[in-house]
Amino acid sequence: MYQNIPMYDIHHFAEKANGISVWVEVERYSPLLTSVLHWHNYYDISLITQGKGIHHLNGKDYEISEGSIIFTRPTDMHRFETIDEIESVSVHFTDDAVSDKYKTLLEFINSMKILDKSETEIVKAYAMAIIKSQENLKVNPKNEIELDLVQRNFELLLLTVGRNFNVTPQQANNKVVQALKYINVHFREPLTLDNVAKQFNYTPSYFSTWFKHNTDYSFTEYLNSLRISYAITLLKRGYSVTDSCFTSGFGSLSRFNFCFKQKTGKTPREYVNECKNIKPI
Repeated sequence: MYQNIPMYDIHHFAEKANGISVWVEVERYSPLLTSVLHWHNYYDISLITQGKGIHHLNGKDYEISEGSIIFTRPTDMHRFETIDEIESVSVHFTDDAVSDKYKTLLEFINSMKILDKSETEIVKAYAMAIIKSQENLKVNPKNEIELDLVQRNFELLLLTVGRNFNVTPQQANNKVVQALKYINVHFREPLTLDNVAKQFNYTPSYFSTWFKHNTDYSFTEYLNSLRISYAITLLKRGYSVTDSCFTSGFGSLSRFNFCFKQKTGKTPREYVNECKNIKPI
């Protein structure tokens, strides 16, 4: 039996989650199922507890099986294919669920990781504890003890996931974070590897190697990912393809079209036409 992910935008999300910013669901998908390409308005950490399949994320394919952790950010374009029946525990959360102390973790958690059995059970236990609090909050949405338990268990789950990606808040609070923050602030400007490297007193060659080693992305991959994510937001708000291109920091429409299709599998115009018929889920 296939239980589809509930279709809801951020407003329905808040309503379903009783106004809190974290929501956990156990989801099941039948064998040989292919989902549509879609995006979320929230972050998602999914733990595969049963079955095998393939997760397509931003143009890359990841084999998933029991113990796989899948992390998706808002506007990530993705879909999945099941081989066996898949069961997952999915933790959906909005940006305001993450305290400043843990926000840097989200910059370093990669798209997919396979956990060992003991770590899988720890993540699952935190998720199920949140589900229990959710059920109690249906009876009393203002129960401060349960709201506190949701936040505490969510932060412990986030720390456990970060640990498995070899990331802690202390490790994240370093020069790499400063580089990411600089790019995050200035990505709409005509950034180049040379001028960013200069900001951190590195040669372009050293900065390129250093950045790739610490983030698992090349400088160009990370910069283009930010620009495409921002362009997607603009397109969804009704901006033209041309305005979305140059407002996002791209210097030409041809480069924008190439990078956009590389990430989403579609040209910007194809994406706009498809979005007219597809709601976020």
